[in-house]
Amino acid sequence: MKKTSTIIILGAAVLAVLTGGYVYYQHKFVSGPSVEGTPIKEKQISFEGDGRFHNDTKIAFVGSSVTEGTGASVPDKRWTERFTSVLQQEYPDLESKNFGLDGFSTKNIIEEGITKEVTAYEPTLIIFETAALNDFSRLDIRATKENIDTIMETFESELPETHVIIQPSNQRRNGEKYTNNGMTYPEYVKETELHIKENGWEYIDFWPYFDKIYERTSITVGDTLNVDGIHPNDLGNKLWAEALLDYFSNQATENKEK
Repeated sequence: MKKTSTIIILGAAVLAVLTGGYVYYQHKFVSGPSVEGTPIKEKQISFEGDGRFHNDTKIAFVGSSVTEGTGASVPDKRWTERFTSVLQQEYPDLESKNFGLDGFSTKNIIEEGITKEVTAYEPTLIIFETAALNDFSRLDIRATKENIDTIMETFESELPETHVIIQPSNQRRNGEKYTNNGMTYPEYVKETELHIKENGWEYIDFWPYFDKIYERTSITVGDTLNVDGIHPNDLGNKLWAEALLDYFSNQATENKEK
């Protein structure tokens, strides 16, 4: 019998918004109690057909403080924990480890030996957050690109069978502010994305998922962040986890249809 994680409508939803022909509800993942109360169009979530997930899967989360979980009220509400929790409903023996660290840039990931720690863990899947929130304010875009290259070269040489997926840091408030590198934060992230794709690496741009929520509900960027305007709060972490689950579910569906 096929296992499927589903999203169901809660009877009298606290949040129900009808915009542009779409209905959004406060909901929960039936199979993952750590992800609930997030507005999204009702849909089926299934990972059948995605060979990256099974009971032997080991996921390494790599990145900065927003991967570590700074901003979440408790560990279970971090996007990494939410993501893992839902997957474990279908794959109970699946495991994950968080290598995100507060304040880390791509330079720190290399110099502080995080890549070595990750390779020693021998994960089957790496989800690498580019630490753009920190790189943007500290490093030239060329340095960021070179650091990403170095990190990916290490993963590819030391873990040739491991699937690596790269994603940006989250959106931030006042993202249009320019820094010394002459770029806004969205421009910096976009330039990084182009470089990653030019190298043929898989990239998850989860920002559009957030943008759809902003367009169809009363939620704003600020509502997903803590008072610092940078780190995701519990809602931001919910949306981030959900965006990744949606991405992998869509990938699984595409694979089944091929």
